[in-house]
Amino acid sequence: MPDLNLWKKHLGHVPESVWTQTDLETLVLADNDLSEVSDQIGRLRKLRMLDLGHNQLTRVPDALADLDGLTDFL
Repeated sequence: MPDLNLWKKHLGHVPESVWTQTDLETLVLADNDLSEVSDQIGRLRKLRMLDLGHNQLTRVPDALADLDGLTDFL
């Protein structure tokens, strides 16, 4: 299961390289002071688990609706 855990890395923004990893099934972006997440997240069609907890998000991208396999969203 391809996964990427960027928990508590103090990123401030999601690196562009994340959106090219289209085989990801698990993506953890919690605790990164994120204020937004790009609509490019819609490219991660195999994503099943997404953790955006403990950030500064005021909205989530509409592209999340394109992720049919997403079963766990935190």
